[in-house]
Amino acid sequence: MSEWLGLRASRYACMWGGLSVSVVWWGVIFWDHFMCEFLSYGVMLVMFWVVLFLGLGLGGYTR
Repeated sequence: MSEWLGLRASRYACMWGGLSVSVVWWGVIFWDHFMCEFLSYGVMLVMFWVVLFLGLGLGGYTR
């Protein structure tokens, strides 16, 4: 029982640790882009959405 609890606890710790690291990472990236290169951030965001929608559209058609 204790091994199972330890496994669950370590899995949750790993998940929350990864989540917090990614949140901090994206926060730094967004802050940097907003403060320094708002235009390039906008271009990157638009390109990201275009690629995402194209990928989803192609994925929907090929199924």
